[in-house]
This record gives sequence, C-alpha cells and structure tokens, in this order.
Amino acid sequence: MAYVVAVIIGVVFGGVDQYLGSNPSWPVAIAFSLMSAPWLLLPFFVGMTQRARRRAIVLGLVVTVAALVGYGLMIIGPLQYHGGRSSFDWVGLRGVMRSQMRYLVGGLVTGPLYGYLGHRWRTTRSWLALALAGGVLVLEPLTRIAGFETGAPLAFVLELVAGATLIACLLGSKIWTSRATGA
Repeated sequence: MAYVVAVIIGVVFGGVDQYLGSNPSWPVAIAFSLMSAPWLLLPFFVGMTQRARRRAIVLGLVVTVAALVGYGLMIIGPLQYHGGRSSFDWVGLRGVMRSQMRYLVGGLVTGPLYGYLGHRWRTTRSWLALALAGGVLVLEPLTRIAGFETGAPLAFVLELVAGATLIACLLGSKIWTSRATGA
C-alpha cells in the first residue's frame, strides 16, 4: 500500500510542478516550478514515514521516479498548452524522455539518498539529515540571489523562509526528543 501511495503522491507532485511552470503569466509559480529543493524533500518526507531503512530507500526512489513520470505526462498530456491549444502527442514522448534523462539519472541517486536521510531523521534525529534537508531550501535561493539564476524574488524569499522554518522545526524536534529521552 505504501508503494501505491508513493506512486500517487509522486505523479501528482510532478504533474503539479510541470503545470505551475507552464503558464508564463504566473512568474512566481514558474519560479517555484524551477526549484530543485522540493524534489529532494519529497523523498525525504516519504522516507520519514518509514521505520525500515531499506523500505525508506526504495520508497524514496519510487516517489522520485513517479514524480518524473507525472512531470513528463504533463508535458505531453492534454493539460499542457501550446499557443493556446491543448495537445497530446505520443510522438513527443520519446523527445520528452530524452530531454528528462539527466533528471531521471539524478533522481536515481537523490531519491534513495533523501529517502534514507528521511529514515535517519525519523530513527536517530541525525544532524546530517537535518543539515541536508534544511540546507537545500536555504542554499538554493542563496545561489539564485548570488546571480546564478534569475526569477521571482518573492519565490526565493519564500523558499529561504521555508528552509529556515524547516530547520527550526527539525531542530526543535531534535531538542524535544533529546529532552524526552534524557539523552
């Protein structure tokens, strides 16, 4: 059942991400769509739901691949707009798969890794998991602001605030757990 849920969550996540980035009249939504941090946090949060390390790793991979499939389906699907008209193009599927291959390869590494980190956070409140989960949200907007990428400044600020909030919540959880267990 967890695998089915991970597939559904992944496909919906990927589809929504592509949809947000497909409308040029929404610059903040496009900026959110271009963020990579949510793609890393997706398997992290799925991994956090698992007690078993191996299952967290596999589910991290499953949710990431499903998200990439959802993203790709939205590119060729009937909800994607090209010049004001809807299109569904089976021929374009091959081109989409080729253009998305680097993300699939990256997801084969980061999905299981962040699934594992989510599991480590759940089971040990690992400092490394805290740093890598919160760090992606904090560091990504800083690299954008430093000039590596342009986009909507509001989106960068919101991502930075979300990263600081996530770090504060995870750190608070770590402190709370340490006090409760007397460690």
